[in-house]
Amino acid sequence: MKIRGDDIPLQCYDNDGPIILTIEQIRKLLSKLNYLWMFYINRYWWKINGYADSICLNDICTRAPQNFFKHLHTRGPMKLTKKVLESIEDTQLTDSGFEMRAYRVYECLKKTIPSNCIPFHSVPNLEDEGCAYQLYQNRNWLAIADMVSGYSYDDVDWISFKKLIDEVFLGPDSNNK
Repeated sequence: MKIRGDDIPLQCYDNDGPIILTIEQIRKLLSKLNYLWMFYINRYWWKINGYADSICLNDICTRAPQNFFKHLHTRGPMKLTKKVLESIEDTQLTDSGFEMRAYRVYECLKKTIPSNCIPFHSVPNLEDEGCAYQLYQNRNWLAIADMVSGYSYDDVDWISFKKLIDEVFLGPDSNNK
């Protein structure tokens, strides 16, 4: 399926960190991914442990948990610590405030994703006290974050692109939610 904008570079993040990919390159990766998040339409797909589905994150959680989740995805293999989150958001957090953000994301995702399929976990934080969070590095994920400068969202046929993703993650007879 040819999609308008197939060759337009998109800012993405994967297990290794930031990466520029075109829709054509993403198409070749789709069958290898466990998770995919398209920020533009705020839809999250997963296909892992025999489960496959997608959700619009706006339907299950508020902006704060979504931001925490987004920061996890843009870190690549690096941990998200309280200090890192404070610097990204230019705010001060208590340890319990940081933990609460992670808990809220987990609780939101658990509404639709089985707990053994949640894409992140807590990890030791050697930099300071408390814990840190990280996406599982033994699972393949991709976040499609933004257009590369010089292009507009109107340059891509997002409906056809979403349909392609639905077919790969959910099967050819998917409802195309």
